[in-house]
Amino acid sequence: MKIIEKILNVLDVTIPRDKLLYSFYGNVIFSFLLIILMAVSRFVYISIQLIFLMALVLTVVVAINKEVYDLFNKKNHTPDYKDILYTTHIPFIITNIVILNLL
Repeated sequence: MKIIEKILNVLDVTIPRDKLLYSFYGNVIFSFLLIILMAVSRFVYISIQLIFLMALVLTVVVAINKEVYDLFNKKNHTPDYKDILYTTHIPFIITNIVILNLL
């Protein structure tokens, strides 16, 4: 996390720490889902593009559910649609690269 903060300081970009954490959590969830779906694909044929798309959709569902939870628990949480974007932007980019065969 310190390295990311140093890079952002050099670039003179200010991103709140909680948004960076949402991005990290989104990548962890996305990676975990990829591992599970790839394990399932050993038994049932699923194309790699579909695996990435399914992992992305499930990551978005998790992010939306988190915001719904925040909406109903305003005493301790602040709902913000930007949290969904921060949680899913890197998985979205990776999925598009795989689906469009840009690797």
